[in-house]
Amino acid sequence: MRKIFFALSSLFVAASALAATPADPTNVSWYDCGSDNGFSRLMYSLPQVDTEGNPLNLDNLGYRVFTDDDQLFTFEASVYTYDDLYADQTEIYYWIFSSGTDFRPTYTYFYKTNADANNPFFTWRIGIQAVYINDDNTKTYSNIVYTEVFPHETDVILGDVDNDGLVNITDVTILIDYLLSGGEINEANADVDGLEGVGIGDVTAIIDFLLSGSWSE
Repeated sequence: MRKIFFALSSLFVAASALAATPADPTNVSWYDCGSDNGFSRLMYSLPQVDTEGNPLNLDNLGYRVFTDDDQLFTFEASVYTYDDLYADQTEIYYWIFSSGTDFRPTYTYFYKTNADANNPFFTWRIGIQAVYINDDNTKTYSNIVYTEVFPHETDVILGDVDNDGLVNITDVTILIDYLLSGGEINEANADVDGLEGVGIGDVTAIIDFLLSGSWSE
């Protein structure tokens, strides 16, 4: 029995060792060329270690780019002709960006600009996520690290205290708990009575809304 336990433990350790999560990118920023004929670029530092500080196999390290509401960017082969992209790609790996023309270790060129307000490349933010292919061919990902380029106003849903997109009795319960013992809520959504700050008046206002279907003036 003990041998089986140790054997399973060894397998678990070995399996865990295979999976390495790449560390988050750093120093993320955006430069816009300001001209349709120029080259904008996303700049970053892509760590070559995992979250535990262990070195990664660079051949298996890559990245993905996201914009606005976590929209995955596709690098089109018809646009990125200098780097032998034979098909559209969403993941760029080390063998490309270590010696590429448009893909570099610390920045990526974009043949797009936000200077033309009628056809924006993105309207809020752009970010990068590290990707790593483990020895068992599974992929692990870092967090997406964004740089906010343009101001962005988050939509406010009055009464949606728990931020689930709905207004119901659960929001009342969570707001009461918050007022009694603290915690985390969406304060912008919870402040519904027109007074500064969140208080018992907001609880009453949400209950009135649930009973009547409309907010009191």
